[in-house]
Amino acid sequence: MDLIPWFYSLSPFVFGLAGWFITGIDDLVIFSHIYHSARTKQQKIKAIQGLISMVLVMLVVVCTIGWIFGFLQKWTWIGGFLPLFLAIKTWRGIGDNTEPKTGTFYWQAFTGFGLNCFDDIAYNTAIIANKTFEYQTFYILGVLTGAVVMVYLSHFALKRLRDVPRLRAVVMFSVSVYILWPGIQMFLEFFQQI
Repeated sequence: MDLIPWFYSLSPFVFGLAGWFITGIDDLVIFSHIYHSARTKQQKIKAIQGLISMVLVMLVVVCTIGWIFGFLQKWTWIGGFLPLFLAIKTWRGIGDNTEPKTGTFYWQAFTGFGLNCFDDIAYNTAIIANKTFEYQTFYILGVLTGAVVMVYLSHFALKRLRDVPRLRAVVMFSVSVYILWPGIQMFLEFFQQI
């Protein structure tokens, strides 16, 4: 019978891992762009540190502001501007061989996820609100594991996107339209009421 408490503890971990990828496709595209823009190992490490730092900040925010979930849910579309900006920058910067500065990768990844984590905050807050400390701990470990798996995917599985910048720009543009769509609908409804 010891299996049941262990399974109960494992299920929030699995939900956290799945939760990362449910809300993290846009984050994967943004991080992959930043990660593959880095040319040295040190720049890649800085990008990973920036992402993980912001994921930790996001998790602290999730654990402390569950009561404002309703407000954040309405504004998750704002995060769509970052992949749109990156898509335009990628499309226009094809053939640009300027060497980026090392320090910028930490802040690009940190702010890239930070500006785009409203959907993550809203989703994760709804999941762990009013749950036990044990449930929240295992859920958060699942989310952190999802972030690490995303870094792995970005490094190995998505390496080929660097070789096809126009395809990468189209994917980022598509993700940004998907994220921005609720905001576009909100503005259309607003103007129809006027």
